[in-house]
Amino acid sequence: MKKQIKHILPVFLAAAAALLIVIIVPASVSAAYKSAQKQSASDRAAAAGAAHLEQMEKASTSAVEAKVSAMREQETMAKIASGKGSIWDQFQDYAILGDSRASAFYENGLLEKGRVLAKIGSQITDVKNQVTALKALNPSRIFLMYGLNDIESGDWNNIQAYTEELGQTVSILKQLCPRATVYVNSILPVQSPAYQESTSYYRLAEYNTAIKAYCKKNSISYIDATAVCEAHTDLFEPDGIHYKETFYPFWANTILSEVYNHEKD
Repeated sequence: MKKQIKHILPVFLAAAAALLIVIIVPASVSAAYKSAQKQSASDRAAAAGAAHLEQMEKASTSAVEAKVSAMREQETMAKIASGKGSIWDQFQDYAILGDSRASAFYENGLLEKGRVLAKIGSQITDVKNQVTALKALNPSRIFLMYGLNDIESGDWNNIQAYTEELGQTVSILKQLCPRATVYVNSILPVQSPAYQESTSYYRLAEYNTAIKAYCKKNSISYIDATAVCEAHTDLFEPDGIHYKETFYPFWANTILSEVYNHEKD
């Protein structure tokens, strides 16, 4: 009997050890897998949290900038109303290039005629006609205010072709006036009855979206005047294209706000 037990015992111990391995190893693998899953879920949660915080930070920054811009506009307009200051005095060392809506800056006696190189019917391709004047001025700020006549002309096959033309124009201006920052103004909107003159105006917002994206991609300063125009739809002339003189201080403030934001960086 003792002999039998002696022979059986090693076999029993070996079987017990094998059974323990069968039980312990899967349990360990399962625990490791669960731990990895938890770690992976934790990493994903951390990444999502970081992305959310980044979005919140961007939104917060944009909100602060919008509030600062609005406060600056209120302060400027209050000074003008009280007679203590003029927004036009803040335009220094500049040149404005554009169409009839830009030419109103000097036609209304707001800015110097010699610095407002704009006229009725002008398109962005007319910049080449201003080379001599720009060389003489050698401004540190150039404001481009074209677009409406460009859209109506149909000279470009698509929006991408137009944005490329815009980019080439900016490059030419930078070569011509190396110390200048070129600011591209959004195309000012129109309202009825302007659409009766040209149905192409319905694509104006589409053009602005593409121009803004192009400027951002190519580090070109962009002035988005959409909001200020929408806030003052009562200041259109009867043709629905041009704006009354009283609109121009609001537009000017939008321009100067972008200049301030660009130059403070």
